[in-house]
Amino acid sequence: MTIERILLLTALLGQGALAIGAMNWVHGLGLRFRRIDAVTAGILLLVMLSGVGVVGWYWSVPLAGWPRVLVVLAVLAAPMGVVYQPLAALKRGLRRPPHGVSGRTTPCPLLDDENEEIGWGMDSWFLRLPGNESLSLVRADWTLRRPGLPQPLDGMTIVLLTDLHFSQAYDLRYFEAVADQAAECEADLVLFGGDLIDDPVCHDWIVPVLSRVRGRLGSFAVLGNHDRWFDTDKTTLELNRAGYEVLDGRWTRLDVAGARLAIGGTSAPWGPRPDPAQRPEADATILLSHSPDLFPRAASWGVDLMFSGHNHAGQVRVPGIGPILMPSVYSRRFDRGFFTRGRTLLYVGQGIGAKHPLRYGCPPELATFTLRVPRARSPHHARGARLHESVSAISIPPLGYWEQYRQGDDDQ
Repeated sequence: MTIERILLLTALLGQGALAIGAMNWVHGLGLRFRRIDAVTAGILLLVMLSGVGVVGWYWSVPLAGWPRVLVVLAVLAAPMGVVYQPLAALKRGLRRPPHGVSGRTTPCPLLDDENEEIGWGMDSWFLRLPGNESLSLVRADWTLRRPGLPQPLDGMTIVLLTDLHFSQAYDLRYFEAVADQAAECEADLVLFGGDLIDDPVCHDWIVPVLSRVRGRLGSFAVLGNHDRWFDTDKTTLELNRAGYEVLDGRWTRLDVAGARLAIGGTSAPWGPRPDPAQRPEADATILLSHSPDLFPRAASWGVDLMFSGHNHAGQVRVPGIGPILMPSVYSRRFDRGFFTRGRTLLYVGQGIGAKHPLRYGCPPELATFTLRVPRARSPHHARGARLHESVSAISIPPLGYWEQYRQGDDDQ
């Protein structure tokens, strides 16, 4: 293979990676205009034209005759395709669950006839494509053993619903069936992570669906970026009628058997962030953030648990590569599953619906969590536990490991 062909191939791979990163970054900036899809299409067109230009130069002009600018761009782009992306894929493959997290994901059948779950809206044809998993709900049940949580929170259960994306592509019965599955969990807290409305006609669906799912201690919600294109006041009112307190840029506090639990919410960067200085005094803190991009900031605030959605885990995941498009300034880093920084544990849900309901390798997800406070151990037991952990760290994961402990990719 000639040097020109190697440079061409690596440049095209790197150029594609840079373009995807740029698109993801633009979508995560919080820009409030409806032409964001047009910007995405423009970037894709630019990449395609530049790629055609590189190929054209390769076939018509030897490397020595390439314009210097083209050579520089090719050399700069090449490491993205042949160094960074493979290393990121390797890091993703070596990733292990955070300490104290265990769980299992299982299929969650809804209606007997899948046709009853499909609406008549413009994008409903997506749901009839072969292999599309958009109606194949799974339930992820997690146990979180977190040191530092107050003892009264031991055994607390949480349900996370996020990114319902009500539209007439779906039938109302689909969302009602999802809500009924969530209600069976009988959770202490119900959290809705935003992106509720993609069609203003569907405002009337909010109460019939979400009123089915109520937490014993409370139900809380934030708005999402898609909700900003419609009547946010009406969405908030309907959420209140369904029994949800909307925490968009503010905090509240629950008293749980003598323990104080602060709960904050935000749709940043499209809405206000909660001021950490106004956070009520509490023994533990939960942050419900539509986008996971606030994670580094939440960690600096000392948040214990953060729950997010927004990214839909990419919706289409390529084997060995992971997601491609993801609306985040961190690109594909916080795509799904658990992430830790300091004392803060983040969970990013895969979402329930989508504006364009196309999912491959990424089914919709209902997530539940049971909090556990680790028991105090004697020094002798602790030494034995550390020895056991060191041995486990070098052992081969058992068969079925990833089915029981499925985590998000750490690809960027």
